[in-house]
Amino acid sequence: MRAGQLRERVDIQRPIETKGAGGGVTVTYATEMSGVPARVEYQGGRKYFDADTVLAAMLARVTMRYVGILTLKHVLRLPGGEMLRIHSIQPDERRRELQVLCERATT
Repeated sequence: MRAGQLRERVDIQRPIETKGAGGGVTVTYATEMSGVPARVEYQGGRKYFDADTVLAAMLARVTMRYVGILTLKHVLRLPGGEMLRIHSIQPDERRRELQVLCERATT
């Protein structure tokens, strides 16, 4: 992989769930790695219905150098604040790069 192909900078964040006094759960995100070089390619989108609401989802493939801490629980934060939820992580044979399939959900 050539370094010039990784033009975006993404943050790897993990969710932190905090229980409130009323029993509700609040999810915040803590950054584990900041400014990771990556390439983001949008693959297309789809619409779906959930609880009588029309939602749209944009699918993306993110290519980055191998990062051992990345799991399906993490999210990728793009410049500008967009958040990508990780659906699958595919390392190459030599563990030099990752292909991460993600979804950006919007309402």
